Amino acid sequence: MPFPNLKKIAFCYHHSVIVDQKAQFDEGRKILISPYALLWHDDQYYLAGNNEKYDSVSNYRIDRMKHVELTDLNARPFSEVSSYRECFDTLDYSRKSFHMFHGRQERIVLRCSNDLLEAIVDKFGSNIELSCHDKNAFTVRASVFVSDGLVEWLMQYGDRIVVLSPKSLKDKMITQVNAMRSAYQIT
Repeated sequence: MPFPNLKKIAFCYHHSVIVDQKAQFDEGRKILISPYALLWHDDQYYLAGNNEKYDSVSNYRIDRMKHVELTDLNARPFSEVSSYRECFDTLDYSRKSFHMFHGRQERIVLRCSNDLLEAIVDKFGSNIELSCHDKNAFTVRASVFVSDGLVEWLMQYGDRIVVLSPKSLKDKMITQVNAMRSAYQIT
């Protein structure tokens, strides 16, 4: 582990709630984590680390953290809760995350409209598996964290991205489309 003296941090983590028709922070909950990386996404800073309650990496918005304290407890090595061994690869981690949601890592296959090539390369990097699907589309294969954030990211492209696999992700997309149809009362 590159940082053998790394310590856990404790903080109170807050979410916004509506009180008297105004948004304000709730009372928050106490969290103890092993910190691994500071990330910037969509104009927000996030701390990636391991919450002692789980065997995974979670993300916490810095502006929602209050009463941060350094503890005397040794941090858990990231190699115990992620696929990273020598160093925590923030670029790879960010490319696999969507809207800073974390989920189970899975291999996905997407059919994408040719006009999305730049957006796909920007998100996944240039070392992804691409193949021509037909004259109007290409297929991309990538290993990502499947989460609600991924579904939201895919939804922004409408019919220009179609999930080919896994079936569980395709089913989540169909559920989301049906929920939107219902919300707008479209038959």
